[in-house]
Amino acid sequence: MENDIESKKQKFNQEIDKELKTVEKEIKNLKKSSLSNINKIAIKTSSEIIKQMIGTEANLSNVSAVVEDISKKRMQKINEY
Repeated sequence: MENDIESKKQKFNQEIDKELKTVEKEIKNLKKSSLSNINKIAIKTSSEIIKQMIGTEANLSNVSAVVEDISKKRMQKINEY
């Protein structure tokens, strides 16, 4: 009986570990995709603000580069903590 309980406990723990790994992978994927979406929104918003401020279209590749750079720096700070 004790062996049976131990066997069930091991099986349960293995299932929990498997589920945790799956969920952790999903979280990582969601973080990656959400960061991409946030950057797209930031690029569009920034270019529109620039357009309203100076009255002309901004170079999207330049705006994109600035947004990406700021995003990377902020993510590095977040990962440091």
